[in-house]
Amino acid sequence: DARRQLVLAQKKTDFVSNVSHELKTPLTSIRMFAELLQERRVSDPAKTADYLRIIRLEAERLTRLINNVLDFARFERNQQHYTPRLVDLLPQVESLWEAQAEHLRSAGFEVSAEMVAGPWWCLVDPDAITQILLNLLSNSEKYSSAQKEIALQAIAKSRVLQISVQDRGSGIPSGAEEKIFESFYRAHDSLSNGIPGSGLGLTLARRIAREHGGDILFARRPGGGSVFTLFIPLHEPPSAP
Repeated sequence: DARRQLVLAQKKTDFVSNVSHELKTPLTSIRMFAELLQERRVSDPAKTADYLRIIRLEAERLTRLINNVLDFARFERNQQHYTPRLVDLLPQVESLWEAQAEHLRSAGFEVSAEMVAGPWWCLVDPDAITQILLNLLSNSEKYSSAQKEIALQAIAKSRVLQISVQDRGSGIPSGAEEKIFESFYRAHDSLSNGIPGSGLGLTLARRIAREHGGDILFARRPGGGSVFTLFIPLHEPPSAP
C-alpha cells in the first residue's frame, strides 16, 4: 500500500508539472501572435489570417485542457452531471471532423473519414461526446510518428454506434493497454520524448463514455498505430408529434 501511495504521489507531481507546461505553451503562442497583430508588424493578409488561426487553435487547446482538469475534479468529488437528450449525432460529428480535419491537414497529416449514413439517434449529452472525440483526436495528433495519418470511421452494429479514431503513431507499449486509461498514467517514452499531456484525456474519455452507457476500447492497428473506438448505444428515433 505504501508503494502504491508513493507511485500515485509521483504521478500527481508529474501531472502538475505537465499541466503547467501545457498551459504555458499555448499562452506563449497566443501572447506572441497577439502582440504582433496589435503592433501592426504584419502586413500580409495571409499571414494575419494564419496568426489568427493559430490563436484560435491554441485557445481551443487551452479550453480542452482546462475542461479536462475541471471534469476530472468533478468526477473525483462525484459531482459530474450530464443532461442527456435524444439527438442525431451525425451532424455534430461531421461538423467536428470538418474543423479538426482542416487543422490536421495544416499540420501535415493525411486525413480520411468513412461514416455510416445517418441519422444516429443517441441519448447523450452532445457536448460530452464532443469532448471524448476531441481528446481522442488530440492524442492521435500528439503521438504521431513520421507517417502522419489519422482516419475517422463510424459504423453501426447491433444497435451500437462505433466511432473509431485510427492513427499510424508510435502505438501503446505492450502491457499498457489498460494502464493508459488510468488517471495520470503516461508511458515512459512519451515523458522522455517531451510529448505534452496531462494523463487525463483517455481517463476522462472512458469515464464519460461509461456514464452514457458506452465504453472506449483500444486496439492495435494492422500495419502499425492505434485504434480507439467509442461505443454508444443507438436509440429509436423520436416519435412523430
